[in-house]
Amino acid sequence: MVHMEKSIAKSNCEQIPSLLKKGGIAFLDHPGKGAKVSGHRTNILNSDISMWLEDAGMKIMEQKPRGNGWDSITISKKI
Repeated sequence: MVHMEKSIAKSNCEQIPSLLKKGGIAFLDHPGKGAKVSGHRTNILNSDISMWLEDAGMKIMEQKPRGNGWDSITISKKI
């Protein structure tokens, strides 16, 4: 989701629970610190991903920075 339009990333998060059975796990690679000054990164924060997933019925299991620190990995579970 590093280069997705923010509204598309939100919509994808909202659809994840419909693709999983109860207890199913989703692994997302996304921006975590927003957009850089230059480049083509989406302005998404870790808190955005957490909110969208939790509002959709997912529980955040882990969220951590990846690579250069601008990206994050979020692992969530359908409750």
